[in-house]
Amino acid sequence: MKKVILAFSLMSFLLVGQSALAVDTDGKFGIGGNASLSEAGVTGLGLNYWVGHLKVGAITGFNMISPSEGDSETRMSLAIHGLYAVARSKEANLNTGLRINLKDLMAPEGTDMALGFEVPIEAEFWVTEHVTITAHVGLSIDMPEDTTVVTFGGPGFNGGAGFNFYF
Repeated sequence: MKKVILAFSLMSFLLVGQSALAVDTDGKFGIGGNASLSEAGVTGLGLNYWVGHLKVGAITGFNMISPSEGDSETRMSLAIHGLYAVARSKEANLNTGLRINLKDLMAPEGTDMALGFEVPIEAEFWVTEHVTITAHVGLSIDMPEDTTVVTFGGPGFNGGAGFNFYF
């Protein structure tokens, strides 16, 4: 019960205790972490830069696979995005745009790189003038390398969350 009370108190402090002022995002650079809820997206270190109402950035993820038998392998994934703030307030932005996912860039021989696209709708909440928490949902499209037909990865939807620290 103490953990629930502590978690509730912390969330109350973050959401109510410090209301962010109107934040001028133009020219701000941010670094943070992003997690995807599906295999279509990229989970890892995020870098963002605001140009007016446009947030451009990248997410880089690494996976190390070390089976008990056989060789270990390292895989790298990269996502590049451009998200436009379609609605802004003092405490939050509503962003949408396009994210291009390049999976398995550093993979063992015989593993092809996978290409995918996401059209996320992202809510970015300003906890302070420098810290944001993000959550997104959207459509994901995978482009298989062995066919020219576009298929939907999983059910075709993706979601995730993250945080950023802006300088």
